Amino acid sequence: MTFWDWCIFFLPLMAVMGIGIYCRKYITSVVGFLAAGRVAGRFVLSVSSVTDGAMGVIILVGFIEAHYKTGFAINFWNNLRLPVSLLLGLAGFVIYRYREMKVLSFGQFIEMRYSKSLRILAAVLRATAEIMASMLAPALAARFFIYLFGFPDTFTLFGLAFDTYTTIIFIVICLALTLILCGGILGLMVTDCIQGLILYPCMFIMVIFICSKFSWFKEMAPVMLDRGPGESFLNPYDVEKLKDFNLFNFFVVTAGMVLHGASWVGGGSASAAKSAHEQKMAGLLGRWSGGLFWMFAILLSIMIVTFFNHIDFADDAKIVRDNISNEVIGEILKDEFARKNVSDTGKSVKKAPAAGEGAADSSAKITRTQPAPGTAAGSTQNVQAEVSEKPAVPKGKKNSLRKEFADAIAAVPAQRHVIGKDPPLTDKVNLDTPHIAAVEKVMEDRGIGKEKAQEFTTLYHQLMLPFTLRHMLPAGLMGLFALMMVLMMLSTDDTRIYCSGTTIAQDIILPLLKKAPTPKQHLLLIRVCCVFVGVCFFFGSVYMKQLDYINLFIAIVCSIWTGGCAPVMLGGMYCKYGNTFGAYCSLVSGMFISLGGMLTQRYWASHIYPFLERNDYVEAVGEFLEKVSRPMNPIIVWEMNPKKFPINSIEIYALAMIVSLTLYVIGSFLTYKGPFNMDKMLHRGIYNVDNEPKPKTEWKLAVIFRNLVGINSQYTKFDKFIAYFTFYYSFVFSFFIGFVVVFFWNLFESWKPIAWSWYFFLYTLVVPGTLAFFSTFLFTIGGWKDLIQLFRDLKAGAGKTDDSDNGMVVKEEESKP
Repeated sequence: MTFWDWCIFFLPLMAVMGIGIYCRKYITSVVGFLAAGRVAGRFVLSVSSVTDGAMGVIILVGFIEAHYKTGFAINFWNNLRLPVSLLLGLAGFVIYRYREMKVLSFGQFIEMRYSKSLRILAAVLRATAEIMASMLAPALAARFFIYLFGFPDTFTLFGLAFDTYTTIIFIVICLALTLILCGGILGLMVTDCIQGLILYPCMFIMVIFICSKFSWFKEMAPVMLDRGPGESFLNPYDVEKLKDFNLFNFFVVTAGMVLHGASWVGGGSASAAKSAHEQKMAGLLGRWSGGLFWMFAILLSIMIVTFFNHIDFADDAKIVRDNISNEVIGEILKDEFARKNVSDTGKSVKKAPAAGEGAADSSAKITRTQPAPGTAAGSTQNVQAEVSEKPAVPKGKKNSLRKEFADAIAAVPAQRHVIGKDPPLTDKVNLDTPHIAAVEKVMEDRGIGKEKAQEFTTLYHQLMLPFTLRHMLPAGLMGLFALMMVLMMLSTDDTRIYCSGTTIAQDIILPLLKKAPTPKQHLLLIRVCCVFVGVCFFFGSVYMKQLDYINLFIAIVCSIWTGGCAPVMLGGMYCKYGNTFGAYCSLVSGMFISLGGMLTQRYWASHIYPFLERNDYVEAVGEFLEKVSRPMNPIIVWEMNPKKFPINSIEIYALAMIVSLTLYVIGSFLTYKGPFNMDKMLHRGIYNVDNEPKPKTEWKLAVIFRNLVGINSQYTKFDKFIAYFTFYYSFVFSFFIGFVVVFFWNLFESWKPIAWSWYFFLYTLVVPGTLAFFSTFLFTIGGWKDLIQLFRDLKAGAGKTDDSDNGMVVKEEESKP
């Protein structure tokens, strides 16, 4: 990092923090803190919601981690769900009704619809899931920046030694808490919007850099097509070994997309819009505001795949792989190094230089190399033999444990894989296998547990991005990318701390109070809860170890809430016959099934199957599973397996949804006492005290298409243009042309690999990239315009409300509908 890199990094960050602190002057009420006075415009909402929801370091790293292993071919089949997703978005599914209720948290809706006790239980489950899933983000971001900047493990300040990892986590959380405590959701929404507007041009510059360094048809596409049978990265008809996909999978995920449409509603700025219509339009525009980020994420993923697997970058990839391996080993085995070295040499260990040091500097620019004619060294055929033939430690010599690893890693040659000559790469045999195998061999020889090997593999893949970009980015772009990452980190961390903190304050503590707190006391309560969550994030990030992939880890902990919340949330919004008992049945049953299944998967091979084997239960349990699944064969087949739990994640997910929905219906039916007054909850009819327009949908033949697109009397000409354009692009181009036509074409004549590379290039990169380029101007102009108007409205007092609007539910005698 040069002086100018640091300027690019710090100056915009300081400006964002300054604006967030400035928002404090407008926080005079609970509604101002929790809903920004309900005066936000659509562009501020759409940009900020994408920035705080999708544009995160943990999202980006998780996306690259997953697609480095599986590619993009499987995404073709996700287009089957596009019509459902499109219609839900156009109709303002969930978000319109949530804004109509004028609630300040999801728990307030739960109490209005069901009961106070269910509100508390639901809030406990949701807050627990949010905190456990999100506390990984600061740790991942801290590790990301340490390796991106090349920071040392420790540093000295005023004569005191500090751990770099812990210090960065502390700074990250302090920055997030500063924005939360000063501005509440107003500060987060404004700064997230500004961060998004800064990120748009930064991402365009990075996209141009990637396209200038890597050729799609000479390097990217050949690498993506060089995969073994059933593991194609581009051909969706050759993916059976990558991921289970069948009709059952499609229906389950599609049903989950609908049922869980309300599961996470209520966080962030979901109540901040001027009206329900404005919130609906913000959600619709949000489909476009995140397009550039996802194209950027896809290009970064392809760049990483190409860099580590194409022969043109073999020497550079060797340097980066060595550096990643040595640094990860140094992190996960600090205590082991000290203990082993004392026993081997009697003195402490000094940090070994990164592999490749002296031969090539880690900050050197990319150089293209070609294999010597007739050279087979480093090819995938003989790589395992080369690793095993070279002992990690010469006989008769005593080396530190760290040097054993460094020597074993350095002994792995550069992987000069020749596409078309060497066998295609697979998930089990690829160019990363030699480095992982070399490290695991030393661990096995030294008696280091398999948990450390699993942790090494996880961190190895997560750190590919920062090490690669540190190696290849020139001055200027390094500071720009660092700025992007810190803004992405800040926008997600502050929102997640805020959401968990407000859930605890509004939906666990507030319902227990007998007397409503004053606005000053209420704001203090929310701020204290946010600080508490920040402390949880700090200790969780410092001490928690992640052994699984990011997405799998998040899925497991989120199942605490998502297991049974879908019928409770969606049924409460759209069905007047559900009640509290049915909601309890759904929430508890779904939670135990989903969480229990996920944990069983996690510990099946290590604990559960060995227990069954020791007690001679394997055969009996296997027969039971086969008998239960037999009526659903061949779609569902449960066969005993010592390494893998017979019931996969999709089947557990489906079981949880079916059982929780069934018990919600049965429980509500058995204790039914009459329909719920939906008009009162949604402020419709005689309860529409604010005289907000409540358009009615008329299903006439002449307007049926307009109704399907979601257009009503509240739509302006611009609103109609956005709605129709979204429909025609998503349904006609993306679904009909991009999927239906291609699907039937391949039924009669299968495309060759080069055709799929052209399809991916045009359909996934060129067309969306062009639209993202033009839509960025729209969001930039609209975003700044809405920001200015937001502060004008706040200054004029448009966001002021009475003190009773604080999230507490006062029970009244219900009028019959």
